[in-house]
Amino acid sequence: MAQMDACLVLALALALASGCSDSRRPSGPRPDGGPGADSGSMTMGSGLDSSRTVGDLSPTEIGQLCEYSTTASGGPGTEYPCPDGNVSVQTVEECTSSVTAVSDGCGATVGQVEACAHFVASDACSSLSHSECLALLACATAR
Repeated sequence: MAQMDACLVLALALALASGCSDSRRPSGPRPDGGPGADSGSMTMGSGLDSSRTVGDLSPTEIGQLCEYSTTASGGPGTEYPCPDGNVSVQTVEECTSSVTAVSDGCGATVGQVEACAHFVASDACSSLSHSECLALLACATAR
């Protein structure tokens, strides 16, 4: 995938809470941790019901989800080097704007967004190969 395509997909799909940078050097801490929480839990780190869809969230809840996703992805400004360009974590405000732009009718769930944020932190370059992140991509490309 070309760098510009990757940037567009990642920016819109975060709904991922990430975007692209032309910089080739990593910055910020790379957090450990994987996707998901206790499989029996209905909520994860954001405190929102994991089964709710992004399209059903209020603006305040989108902000809450972005706050969690941005932190789980490594924090604003964290960059992960990838072959097609770096993936850099957006600010909460940028994430909120991106998610709001694709939220109408978006069927991705809160749990999928949260899991995708953890995939970004653990392996940003291949995060779009996970079904959780692909659900977000579907919302972004449906526009």
